[in-house]
Amino acid sequence: MGQVAHDAESDVGWVLIPPHILASSELCMGEKVLWGRINGLSTKTGECFASNEWLGDQLGYAERTVEAYVSSLVNRGYLTRTYGPSGKRDRRLVPIPTQIGKGLPIPAPVGSHPCPSRASSLPESGSSSVSSRESIREEYSSSAKPRERSQKEVIASEFSAWWSGEDGEPGYPRRVNRKKSEEKYVAARKNGATKEELAIGKRHYSQACRLEATEERFIAHAATWLGQERWKDYQQPPKPVDRKSANGDKASTDEAGDEMLAQYKRCLSAARSAATEIGLERQRDVLTPEDRQKIAGLQAAQQRHEERAADIKARLEARGVVVDEKERVR
Repeated sequence: MGQVAHDAESDVGWVLIPPHILASSELCMGEKVLWGRINGLSTKTGECFASNEWLGDQLGYAERTVEAYVSSLVNRGYLTRTYGPSGKRDRRLVPIPTQIGKGLPIPAPVGSHPCPSRASSLPESGSSSVSSRESIREEYSSSAKPRERSQKEVIASEFSAWWSGEDGEPGYPRRVNRKKSEEKYVAARKNGATKEELAIGKRHYSQACRLEATEERFIAHAATWLGQERWKDYQQPPKPVDRKSANGDKASTDEAGDEMLAQYKRCLSAARSAATEIGLERQRDVLTPEDRQKIAGLQAAQQRHEERAADIKARLEARGVVVDEKERVR
């Protein structure tokens, strides 16, 4: 493998792999190619300032793979790594032309090619032969595979669109604490929620907040909404709200209010069921680690249902609906 060109006029360097690096049995091919890229970028100043992310994009490697290769090359004596005044953001990589202690050959200088069979195909120094550069670039592009996005990157991109809105889709109606919200979104996806379910639930919840003229303080934070799995309650469009009559009576429970009240009662019922199961589990003479884990899961479910019920109750009372005080978890 020899020089693999980028456009010399764009001043982004070559991949320069000398014979002793290419023939090394202790380096994998990925390390050899990365060393050659760093070597090519160091021809003017003797140092390479490129980040792991940039190098990964250039060579089709994941950023963590580049970091592992760099550390391996440093540990084996093929690179030196230093940092400037700005710390890790000012990293400098210097390729070592002869591996320490082995007196191996120095890489071919810029302008020559370590592979004699291809040396004649390179343009002479100062030549403006575009066709030669294009043919080399085409060969390199056809052999390099684009880096596929990881599942983590895909879900992060999904969340960004879900959070802020995209392609006419509204963002979440109350955007507070993005970091925690993203953690809850990732957890929901890992637990089986689909991208479509989360998008539909958010859309219908936003519509319900507008139809019910919900005050911002009563709109759930995204992290809370996701953590309590509320998208499951909003897979169907909300029903239009009939405003209460002007006769001064207490608010009538219209269809939308009835549905909210039904959700409230379902949450209370689920919380009661969890509390009952917790009581039964605790009656065992000996609790195994599995029993304790089950109890912890039931406690989390009970808390989740109680918090959801409290939120629905607050929204009902904000609309003037009186909630039966007897409907409480004991």
